Amino acid sequence: MKKILFSFLFCLVTPLLAQSTIEERLAKLEEKVEEIDLDKALDHVKFSGTFITNVEVLNSVKTDRSTDKKDKNYGELAGMHFGLNVDFSISDNIDFFSTLAMGKIFNSDNREGISEGSYHSLEGSYGYEGSDIKFDVAYLRWKVPDYNLSFALGRMTTRGGPPMNQLDALYRNGTFPRFSYNAIFDGIAVVYDFKNSLPKDLSFKTRVFYTPYFFTDKNDRTAAQTEPEGSKVNRRADQTALLNEWDLENSRLAKKVSLYSMLWYYDSYYDETYQDSARPGPEYYRAVNHTLYVGLEKILDSGFNFSWSNLRVKDHLTGSGESNSDSNLYNLNYTFVKGYVAGIEYIDTDGDFYLDDYAYLQFNEFYQRSNNKGQHYFVAIPFSHGQVVRFGVYDYRAGTALNNNYTSRDATRNVYTSYRIDF
Repeated sequence: MKKILFSFLFCLVTPLLAQSTIEERLAKLEEKVEEIDLDKALDHVKFSGTFITNVEVLNSVKTDRSTDKKDKNYGELAGMHFGLNVDFSISDNIDFFSTLAMGKIFNSDNREGISEGSYHSLEGSYGYEGSDIKFDVAYLRWKVPDYNLSFALGRMTTRGGPPMNQLDALYRNGTFPRFSYNAIFDGIAVVYDFKNSLPKDLSFKTRVFYTPYFFTDKNDRTAAQTEPEGSKVNRRADQTALLNEWDLENSRLAKKVSLYSMLWYYDSYYDETYQDSARPGPEYYRAVNHTLYVGLEKILDSGFNFSWSNLRVKDHLTGSGESNSDSNLYNLNYTFVKGYVAGIEYIDTDGDFYLDDYAYLQFNEFYQRSNNKGQHYFVAIPFSHGQVVRFGVYDYRAGTALNNNYTSRDATRNVYTSYRIDF
């Protein structure tokens, strides 16, 4: 009887055990297939990122032009910036690049940043506005290899250009020279590389950019912006830029010699800050600007690097005279064998100096201030796993620049420490 009962139970359980084993095998197979699909998908995606912490001790005095009253500003500020790069290889010739980022002062999320609409977008995550995520980069690139031609559409890498990378001994990661643009723009670009027509160590690229500005109502995206007196603003202002890049490798003078020339032009640009209420209707800017960048890396086979950036701007505001500015930024640094960097920057700007500079992390106006002369001393120390600690001092003196609304004399000597990790 026991044998009969055991046989009966065995017959009942065996199919269940077999079914369970089959289901387990199917589940494992599904997991493997999903892993293979995920691995294939990830083959087309690349993740990387940058995290920066910047602590700056403020030490500045503003002296009013008319009253000689001094306004002293002392204290510390700490901010962070995080950027996550997500890049997609869609095909052999099509890539998409993106950077999601946020920049904020520690434990402070209530900054408004730039309020004027035509500039607010240009700072991206660099306004220290808070922990809201912004897209600093979002563009598609098509390459035509047979013709050494490429096209780009979207929000490109128009900030942090040379020589900013040399402060931390990094590779170039920004397209425009820092002293021509340091802002975030949306537009289209065409790039042609003449490498097939030149000797091995000589390269030449030409880049053409088109950036349309649209002035729309803050509430109605189909309506044009209205200036304070009630008049409608031109809906669109165009900016075009031409960047030519010559690079010579392995010359007797330096390991790399760079000569970049950037010419850009805009017209019918509306700036809410500089409107004259006594004049009827909106006033518009037009400008022709030129930046010359000369860079020498590893001069005479040493660790010395030098660059000179010259920015010349000729602009005109409706109803006003033409203004001309000629300003310079110099960078001299030494990169040691183990990657340590020690250097100095010197800036000299005139009273009409103008620069689109909204994507910066320092808590001072060293690079932006009109009628300014000063130095930036820095030492960078690299560590393992892509870490860099930089110590520096911004020391500059600036006079009044009434055309740009600077009505005081400024004396600044800020000390800072920054920590950066790239992963």
